[in-house]
Amino acid sequence: MRTRIFGTSGLETTVIGYGGWPMGRGMYGSLDDEEAIKAAQAAYDGGVRLFDTAAIYGWGYGEELMGQAIKSYRKDIVLVTKGAREWQRDNPDRTAATVADSDPDKLRKSIDESLKRLQKD
Repeated sequence: MRTRIFGTSGLETTVIGYGGWPMGRGMYGSLDDEEAIKAAQAAYDGGVRLFDTAAIYGWGYGEELMGQAIKSYRKDIVLVTKGAREWQRDNPDRTAATVADSDPDKLRKSIDESLKRLQKD
């Protein structure tokens, strides 16, 4: 599989990545957690080394599943997530999010929360 350097990080990763959006369910409906984890692991076994997720996927649940899926090979991949998304507090069915807010304090807090869900420090 082709690789390239990821931005200015100096890290080499694959040009094809694994998108974790379905792990948060949402528009994709229900899915089995074990099957979702196995799908990410199959991508790794197939040579993928770039994995993408976000706190907004399933209100954090997608990150939790991704954390479980990648825990045995975390040091061998580039893991990407998104930060500083504010969820609507008055949206009980959790179907929408507000715009991103890159306030430094909110960004730090969201990164810390994502790292916990991803089982990373």
